[in-house]
Amino acid sequence: MAKPWYQRIFSGSEQKAAPVAYNSINDVPMHALFGNESLPTTISDNSAMRLSAVYTCIKVLSETVSSLPVCLYRHVGEGKELHTSNPLFDLVGKKPNEFQTAPEFMSYVMMSLLLRGNFYGYVNRTASGRIIEILPLPFDAVSVMQDTDYNIVYKVTHSDKSEFVYSQYEILHIKGMSMDGIVGMSPLQYNASVMNNAIAARDYAGSVFANDATPRGVLSTDGVLSDEAYDNIRQSWEASHGGIKNAHRIAILEQGLKFSPMQLTPADVQLLESRKYSRTEIASIFRVPPHMLADLERATFSNIEHQDLAFYKSTILPYLTNIEARLNCTLLNVNTQYFKFKVEDLLRTDLTTRVNAYKAMIETGIMSPNEARERLDMNPREDGDDFIIGSNNLNFGNEELNTE
Repeated sequence: MAKPWYQRIFSGSEQKAAPVAYNSINDVPMHALFGNESLPTTISDNSAMRLSAVYTCIKVLSETVSSLPVCLYRHVGEGKELHTSNPLFDLVGKKPNEFQTAPEFMSYVMMSLLLRGNFYGYVNRTASGRIIEILPLPFDAVSVMQDTDYNIVYKVTHSDKSEFVYSQYEILHIKGMSMDGIVGMSPLQYNASVMNNAIAARDYAGSVFANDATPRGVLSTDGVLSDEAYDNIRQSWEASHGGIKNAHRIAILEQGLKFSPMQLTPADVQLLESRKYSRTEIASIFRVPPHMLADLERATFSNIEHQDLAFYKSTILPYLTNIEARLNCTLLNVNTQYFKFKVEDLLRTDLTTRVNAYKAMIETGIMSPNEARERLDMNPREDGDDFIIGSNNLNFGNEELNTE
């Protein structure tokens, strides 16, 4: 049976580097130094994810970011180019480890940030310092601490209860919004009351549908019922018409009994409004437009495109910038290279708008025809790399330029 990866690292292999050793560790997490105020309520990840609004928000954000390619570039003169010869190009952009593709890895990064506010990954390097894989670490297995020189270190508890301490050089730590600059805040825990209220409203509505399939009403009679007759009628009615499986059954009433259905009560209306408000509130926590949660009440054909652009600028772009910066800081040791997400597909509009925009940029010399063809996922053509300004007739290849 193969040893776990963290045991293989310290098994004396000549290919793997040993971790940095610290003689004195402050076992108090950094966030504990800024106060010990406990949150009034908490919520588990699984409970929150069972809320449809939370599940949808996290699904939208994680799938959007994971669908964007992340590429390694290098500066060349005054320009830039893809640095495909660097092994990190394929490691980060295609396969960070043996069991995850790049989209799967980035989806987990986003899940970690959205649920816990932090992502931790072990950067596995050879003895020479070459990065060979990035292994995601479980949420609860990592404690962020300081050593006596105020360096940030990470204590990781593995599944076999063994503990190792790693330096910043060995851990890829991507954090969200933070109150101390060291550990990110969990969006779920800081909004646990909102989540719990939404869960309570959902469970109450579920119990109504499960136990009250027939519209609530009143059984009445002009006569006087004995206690035994009252109990028999109630039990008989509930047995025949209670629960979803008995919905819409025909009721047969005897001895002058009358059924009077009740209208929707103010409490029912308030429950519906409460669930709708909770959905809107959860969407605002994650900054996801309502139409992405299938809430089209205020959406129109004209404003959805603007909402999508605002979604990129206000929601997606901060995540991309944060992830790029941490990849550059932890994985690269030179300033001439950098990671960057390709967002063209995310900002892609309809074909007519795109073609008109490319046409204007070609005619003003901002873009070459082949650059536009690349954006349209088309192969380059001969002489298409030339920049042409002020011409209304553009011919390439063996065709002569029409100057008439």
